[in-house]
This record gives sequence, C-alpha cells and structure tokens, in this order.
Amino acid sequence: MRSINFKSDFKLIESGTDFSVPFIFEYNTRGGRTFTASHIDGVYTNCKRMDDGRLLVIFDRHGMGIGNLVCSRQFFLSDKDYSDGICHLHDCRNTGVMLTIGETDDTDITVALPPYYQQGDKGDPLTWDTMTDEQKKELEDAVAKQVLSGQISTEEIENIETIL
Repeated sequence: MRSINFKSDFKLIESGTDFSVPFIFEYNTRGGRTFTASHIDGVYTNCKRMDDGRLLVIFDRHGMGIGNLVCSRQFFLSDKDYSDGICHLHDCRNTGVMLTIGETDDTDITVALPPYYQQGDKGDPLTWDTMTDEQKKELEDAVAKQVLSGQISTEEIENIETIL
C-alpha cells in the first residue's frame, strides 16, 4: 500500500478496462469528502485517457481526509437489450493508496536554503561557502524534514520597507 499525505495533490493510474466509454468514479476515504473523476458526453473531468489506453486521475485540491482510498466505479454501456438502452455496471475497489497525516512515500525533496548562522571552532561565522558538502547535505535534509512535517512554514510580508 502506498502512503500519501492527505494534504498532497497526487496522480493515480487506473487500468484494466476501456476508459473511452462513459463513466463516473467516486473516490473517498469512507466518511469524508468525495472526489469525482468522469467521462461524460465525451468530456473527461479530473482525469485524462493516456496514449496506452490507461486512465490518469489527477487529484488536485481533492480535500479528502485520512484513510484507505477506495473507488466506486460506475460505467454506462450502450446495450439495446435494456429498457433505457444503457447497461449500468458498478463496482467498488481499493486503490492501494492510504491517505495519511505522515510522510508521502517516495518523495525526494532538495531544499537549497541559506544555513543557520553559527559560530565556528575559531569564533569565525559559519557560512554556506565555508561549510563542507557533508554539512550542507545534513542541513538540507534537516530543513526538508521540517518542511515536510509542517514545522517550517512561510508567510508573505506585505510591506518589507517597514521591517527594514
């Protein structure tokens, strides 16, 4: 199962069926907001059909909560044997994704921020230029972990001149 932080945008690839037919897929974590991807009247919404026939679902600002991500799928197949000319097929399946409050699997973030200013062994200030590659990497990793965990955030400054 793949873990994704519930606040993250992400993509999911669906396969195993013909995605050129009309459908509605409803994704949720059982008890939260539902995210819908569909293909109705020739228009794909929150998804697109890939060149190889698979479906790329794009979870952009989905707003779902934590939990196991499941998908309720409904297909509308043309079939004159049914009274309305449509065969309605339904299924519900696990996506293999867990929305979590923790880290997203397989993320590798490179952060290039100026270092914290500290005193060196001789009282000289520690600067980016005087740091070893190992010290730079250690600092970048520490900052990346803080950014991912939400311990560091940014705020826009409205009037910089009043601060200076």
